[in-house]
This record gives sequence, structure tokens and C-alpha cells, in this order.
Amino acid sequence: MCQWKVNFRYNADPAAVEPVVRQTLLSRKLLRGVARLGIAVSGGADSVALLHLLLPICREKKIEPVVLHLNHGLREASEQEAVFVQELASQAGVQCISQKRQVTVSAGVSLEMAAREVRQTFYAECCASARLDAIATGHNADDVAETLLLRLARGAGATGLSPLLKGGARRAGVCLLRPLLNISANALRDWLRQRGIAWCEDASNADTGIPRNRVRHDALPTLENAFGHALRPSLCRTADILREEDNLLDALAQRQMKKCVAGNALLIKPLLKRHLALRRRIVRLWLFENGAAFASGFDTGERLLGLCADGAKTRLQLTDGVAAVSDGTVVILVRRKTPAEPVVLVTDEICCWRNLTFLCSSAHGVESVAHGIGNYPAVCTIDPDACDGLPLVVRSRKPGDRLAPYGMRGTKKVQDIFVDEKVPEYLRDTIPLLTCGGAIVWIPGFRIAQPFAVQSSTSLSLRVETDVQV
Repeated sequence: MCQWKVNFRYNADPAAVEPVVRQTLLSRKLLRGVARLGIAVSGGADSVALLHLLLPICREKKIEPVVLHLNHGLREASEQEAVFVQELASQAGVQCISQKRQVTVSAGVSLEMAAREVRQTFYAECCASARLDAIATGHNADDVAETLLLRLARGAGATGLSPLLKGGARRAGVCLLRPLLNISANALRDWLRQRGIAWCEDASNADTGIPRNRVRHDALPTLENAFGHALRPSLCRTADILREEDNLLDALAQRQMKKCVAGNALLIKPLLKRHLALRRRIVRLWLFENGAAFASGFDTGERLLGLCADGAKTRLQLTDGVAAVSDGTVVILVRRKTPAEPVVLVTDEICCWRNLTFLCSSAHGVESVAHGIGNYPAVCTIDPDACDGLPLVVRSRKPGDRLAPYGMRGTKKVQDIFVDEKVPEYLRDTIPLLTCGGAIVWIPGFRIAQPFAVQSSTSLSLRVETDVQV
């Protein structure tokens, strides 16, 4: 008879803290290849315990620890907590990177979520600047139980209900280690008290206006009174079981995804042949791999699957700047890019605009390389006298732009040129326009403007070449 293997064990005994942390790190080989380890320390009990638990292991393994502290500036005590952490690191003889960042809350984003994003950015920057191989955080078993209930209330699936991987998890390119996930918050505090180690108590933890605190102080105690004090271990065990099932389904989805994706396109017909559970995960993975993790929620995934099932040419707006476009056979993501700042060309110097390089140099006669708008490299030559001493400027299109194409009478709207040349709408803001004195001189890959054309094969000219930046 096959028995289900559960890796989780809820430890509420302070005597178990040290051996459990050591076993978690060493048996799972979480420190393999780690020479410099960031330790996230807020000043609270969990992170202070984390620091004191990891320091001897780091010394034993010859790992250089670096304390990381981010001051969100959200409370009056934030400055004192920053000083406390700096002194803690100094007493331990450990380098400390402490910074203050502003947390900006936008529509539809909670303060907690905004602060988390700021932290992740801080961690990523620390990894790069301090050459860190991983970052350890002080999340504990109670965090797992609380997160499970919060996400259950939102209607999450197995991925959402299996939060906080024990180690090796990556977020924004940062390898995160969480060696305290088998230990309760009370056990960590008792362990600190037994050793006379002080920590900072965050007064905002008592604010039940914050959803997590409401779960911690109201929902969990109420449920424990009704169902018994084994509730937290049971919730953590459930999260562990769901985590293993989620890993299996993700592995299956990764394999199936190879048959449902070509380049950056999602192939509709093979996708629809998969089981619904796999279809949902394939769409989610596809969004992640194409830089659209923000759109990977359940509702958006269902809308995308509906778009695939329709089998029609249609467009689904995911955000103001990103849309999913289907031609009935494939789905691709298109992005509306913010126009780049104009760039003034300097003779004999390579100038960059978006992902393109421009080189302007002195030449003789006429030269043209044109493979169509949006195709590079592209080359043109310009009559320097027509510039009348004014600089050449590269910019994005503007409403009302017109070009007087060489060999044609009159002018033509740049918008109409793009339409005639079948330039996709989502690419039009990425097409460079070479201008002089406000007039359009050249659209790379297309014709030069009549007034700026070089008249003779022996005349002096300005040669402009553009290519994709390597």
C-alpha cells in the first residue's frame, strides 16, 4: 500500500528550532553553491531569529553573510528599526545593506502588495550589487497557515494554496531560501527569550484593519476554538501536500507546453486538445514566459481560454499597454510601447534609440539599403545642404506627420504609409523617423524625402545607417 509522503512537520518546541533549521538547510542542500548569502532582517522576531540561527552555519560552511534591511518608511518606528538592525549587524561583524524606499500604492494594489514589490526590487538589486547567491527570509509556519487562509478566501487554485516554497524558489531572478517554514512563530519567540535576544515589535501587527492581521488575530483563533489547536499544523500540512501536487502538474504542463507554443505564439488547436487543468497551466506559463505575469490571474486565464475556443480573429485587452491578439490559429501578445525620447545624431558617433543604433558619417554620392519598414540594417544618404546647418533628430511618430517621398508628387501621411506598407499597429510607435528642422527626412527601410535627396553620384552626402543594437 502506497503511503503519502508529507515533508512538513509543525514544530512548536523552541528546543527543536536549531536542529530543524540545520536539517532543513543541509538535508535539502539549500546552501550548495552559496558563497555569499543575504539575510533579510526587518528587526522583528522572525528575522532576528533567522540571523542568529544562520550565523554559526555560515561560519561553519565558510559562507559570507550580508544583512539586508529595507526601510519602507511607513511607520514612525521605521527609523529606529533601521538603526537597530544596523547595530545588530555591526555586533555580529557582518556587512549591512540598509536602504529606505518609498512605497507607492496604485489602483487595485494593496499596501502590502506594493511593499512586497518594493522589497523584491531591493532584493534583486542587492543580489547584483553585493554578488549574492541567495537570500534567506524569516517566513515561518504561521505565515504559511495565514497565507493559505487568505488565498482560500480569494478562491485560489493549487498554486495559490501551496504558498512559500521551503527553498530554491525564484522571484524576479532572486533565489529565496526560507529555512523557518517548519517552525511556529511562538517557538521562534520562545527561542529568542531563552537566549535573552531582543527584537523590535511592529505595532502595525496589531492592526486588524490589515487582512493578514485579521486572519492572525481573529479568524485563526476563532477556528482553533471551534476545531482544536491542531488547525495550524493541519493547514501547513495541506499546503505541503498541495505544493507537491502543484509541482507535478507544473511539470506535466511544462512538457505539454512544448506542443502548444511556437516561438512567442500560443497554438490554439493543440492547446484545446489538452485537459482543462493543463490548459489553464499552459496559458499561465505562457504568460509568465512572455513577460506578462501580471495577467496570469484566474479570470484573465479563463478569458484567454475563451478567446482560443472562439476560433475567431479577435483581440483581448489585458492591460492598457498589453493585448492578446488571435487570428483563429495562434495567440500572440502585443505591447503598446511608450514613445522613446528624441535623439540628436552626432557625426561619426554611434547613437542609440530604443534597441537601434544610428551612425551618421560623411560620404559621396547615393547609397540606399531598404528591405521594408521595420527591417534592419537600413541605409540612406542625405544632401547636407538641405539640412541648412540643422541637426538630424530621431524620434517616434507624431499625429499629423507627413513625408514627401522621393519620386512621388506631394506629401503623404506617415500613418497612411504605415498602413500601405502593412506595418502592424502595435509596432508603429517603435519605428524611428529621421527628421531635420521638424520635417521628416527618412523612414528607415522606406524612401527618403524628396527635398533631402542627393542629386548626384559625385556630390557630398551624409550617410545614415541604422541597425539593431547587439
